[in-house]
Amino acid sequence: MIRKMVQMNASTELLHEIFGSSLEWSKWMPGIASTRTVSESGNRKIIWVEGNFAGIAFAQEVEVVKGRDFVSQKQLEGWPVKWGVTWRFIKPPSGSGATVVAEVETEFSMMAPKSMINNILRRMVAETLDACRKRAEGMVADQGHAPVQAEIQSDDGILLSVYQSEKGLEIRVGDRSFVIGV
Repeated sequence: MIRKMVQMNASTELLHEIFGSSLEWSKWMPGIASTRTVSESGNRKIIWVEGNFAGIAFAQEVEVVKGRDFVSQKQLEGWPVKWGVTWRFIKPPSGSGATVVAEVETEFSMMAPKSMINNILRRMVAETLDACRKRAEGMVADQGHAPVQAEIQSDDGILLSVYQSEKGLEIRVGDRSFVIGV
């Protein structure tokens, strides 16, 4: 499994809106050529996504269910391996912002070049998280909020974020938060 995360200065509701709108995907996700909502019933929406990443054309299905803290994405056409991503939106115990966690599951055929494909998927997830962060923080900035000022993720997945919140300077290390008052 490939697992990446990034801290964003955006609410989980805004992130759900960005991932849950077929109009939004082509505005921020790398390699997207077209998107459309193929079905919508009650709280459940299915978005069809087509594009090209690393020279490989693909088609994906994205399932968005209102009220869930995640969005599911699965590759349907175009790659020599089946893969899916769960995008989780985690609210901090206190303060503002959210953590987005991408978890990629893969199913390789016998002849698939595993390490090469895993490297491509890691790069795709990293670029997608960075693009989403920029889109979300741009939308938040338009609403007058301060963006994350710095963030570092260690190789073992621990995220350090420093940003200005309404409480003052907020520092997060993993799931712990510290505030330096105004």
